[in-house]
Amino acid sequence: MRINKVELKNIVEVYSKTTSVTPRTDNKKETADEVVLTTNGQEILQLKKKLAEIPEMREELVQKIKAKILAGEYVLDSEKLAAKLKEWGEF
Repeated sequence: MRINKVELKNIVEVYSKTTSVTPRTDNKKETADEVVLTTNGQEILQLKKKLAEIPEMREELVQKIKAKILAGEYVLDSEKLAAKLKEWGEF
């Protein structure tokens, strides 16, 4: 459907007549919009905050492993590693 300029003008006029905006005269403050989260939403928000507080890398664990590697004490179980890689679908 194509609307030409005349039809558009008519549509705007009809819309203007049917929707009227009246200014407030009661001097009441307008209430702000409010968002209320469900219980599940609140739980998710709290969990996200807790997750943000957890460091991405556990530095103390990394330092312990690095020290073991440098000392030649770190032994890697190749069968466990292969099983985990298989679980993750790497191979």
